[in-house]
Amino acid sequence: MRHLLAAALLIPVLSSAADFRTFLDTHCLDCHDSDAKKGDLDLSGFTDEAAVMRDRAIWRSVYEKIESHQMPPPKQKSQPTDAQRQELMTWIMDIAARPDPVLDALDPG
Repeated sequence: MRHLLAAALLIPVLSSAADFRTFLDTHCLDCHDSDAKKGDLDLSGFTDEAAVMRDRAIWRSVYEKIESHQMPPPKQKSQPTDAQRQELMTWIMDIAARPDPVLDALDPG
């Protein structure tokens, strides 16, 4: 168990929304901004954690594409390192694991 914890601490994690935004700017927005919208996907509005939390379904799909190396497409010159991919996937999973503020605000009756 101690080894698992130590290994988890060694995995770098995006430390801020700015790091997340830098990843998007560098690897995603050439094709997935409000102008290009390849695959009918515009990621330009995702500027912070709250925006990501509001549309988790998109980020599940993004996670799968990043994990499988489908995105960024192999032909794209600027490729994230495996460590950068892992950082983004860890960040997405952290956001996805948080309680949904909309559901938490609902009155159960």
